[in-house]
Amino acid sequence: MVKSKFVDQIVLPIFESSIKRMNYSDKSGTVLSGVKNDEGNVIGTLIHGVLDENPSIVENIFDFLGADFNDIDKIFMKNEDLKKKIHSELAINTGINIKNIKKCNEFKNIILNSLNTKNNKNNNINKNKKDKKIIKTNKNDEKLDLESLKHIIPPMIMLGSTRSDSGKTFITTGIAGALTKRGLNVLVLKVGPDVRDTEPSLYLTKNKMEEYASIKIGHLGWMNIERTLKRLKSSNYDCVIVEGVMSVFTGILNEKIPYSGAEIAASSDIPMILVSGVNKGGIESATVDIVSHAKILKK
Repeated sequence: MVKSKFVDQIVLPIFESSIKRMNYSDKSGTVLSGVKNDEGNVIGTLIHGVLDENPSIVENIFDFLGADFNDIDKIFMKNEDLKKKIHSELAINTGINIKNIKKCNEFKNIILNSLNTKNNKNNNINKNKKDKKIIKTNKNDEKLDLESLKHIIPPMIMLGSTRSDSGKTFITTGIAGALTKRGLNVLVLKVGPDVRDTEPSLYLTKNKMEEYASIKIGHLGWMNIERTLKRLKSSNYDCVIVEGVMSVFTGILNEKIPYSGAEIAASSDIPMILVSGVNKGGIESATVDIVSHAKILKK
C-alpha cells in the first residue's frame, strides 16, 4: 500500500504494510514499512534474507535494472562474497569473528557422545543378563554419527518466565549470540504470534525468519508444534531456542490446548530456563516467583 505526503510541495511516497493481527489483539491494521526521502532514497525496515528467499522479487529487480546474464552472474558472485563477510562476524561492525559453521560441530558431537555412551551402557547391560536368548540389535544399538542426525530434531531449550517484561528476549538474544559466536547454526522460535521478539536474535545469527518461527497457541500463531517439529527434522540447525510468551502459565485455563508456554514445553519434552524480572518487586519477589513457578511446572 502506498500513500503520498506533501512536504514543501514535494510528493514523498509512504509505504505501509497490512497485517492481520497487531499489538496482542485480533484487530488488523497497517504499519509503516518505508518512506522515500527528498533525495530519492527509500528508508525502510530490514527484511532478513528477503532477496535470497524470494526469487520472484529478485526477478522483478533484475527486470527493473535491465540486467543481462553477465550482470546477473556478477551480482550473484558479489552476493556470495557479501554473505561470507556478513556470516563471518557477529552482529554488524563488532569485529567479533564467528567460527566456520560448516566445520564446527562441537555441540552436535557433545550430543552424539552422550547418546553413544547411553547406547554402550545399554549394550553392556544386555550382555550381562543371565538370559541366554539372542538379543536382536536395533537402530538404537547402532553407533550414531553426524550423518544420522540429519533426521533428528536439533536440541531445544525454552526461555520461560513468570510474567511479561522479565527479560526473555534479552536473554534469548544473548544465548543465541553466544552460540553463534562458537560457530553453531542457531534458530530462535517464539511461542505465540509476536515474532517481532525474535528480530534482535536475527541480527546476531544472520538467519532468516522461518515460516514456522511462530508456534501456535490456540488459533494464534503460524504453525502448530507438531508441524514445527517435523520441519525441524529436515533443517540444518544445530540447536533451537524457543522464547516463551508472557508467563509460562498464561492461557493455561483456556479450553483450547495448547494455549500456554508450559503446555508447549510439556508436549514436546522441551527443557526450560525460567526467568523473572526484578525491576518491580525486587530480587526477593523474583525468587519467590521463580520457585513457585518451578514447583508447579514439576507437577
